[in-house]
Amino acid sequence: MYVMDFFAEANHTLDHIFEYHEIHVTDLGGRLVIVAFILNSLVGAGLLWFIVRRTKLCLDFSFTFHFTHLVICWWYNEAFPSTIGWWMLNAVCTALMCVCSEFLCLKTELKEIPVGYTALNQKVDL
Repeated sequence: MYVMDFFAEANHTLDHIFEYHEIHVTDLGGRLVIVAFILNSLVGAGLLWFIVRRTKLCLDFSFTFHFTHLVICWWYNEAFPSTIGWWMLNAVCTALMCVCSEFLCLKTELKEIPVGYTALNQKVDL
């Protein structure tokens, strides 16, 4: 968010993360917030792959992450997020984080397990 604020020449506040009115496409600042949310989902997918490493758990963890963000936004704004743009962006980011992390975890899970064939072929004299 710091880099996005630098390009938009905006103040660095928590409003960009938790204020649901900041998400809009009318100016550069709002579009950069949207880009930051999408990049955050991709980074989150990488973290899920690094930490969880299980395909079946990626949906749970990505939903929990975004549900926690919803609760914090609700507390921060003292109102339930009501803009359609906020809901669409968070739905897309949740799906993106889930699908990308599942792809990375599945790729890791489907790797061939190396078995020491040379050790099995060696003959031992008893």
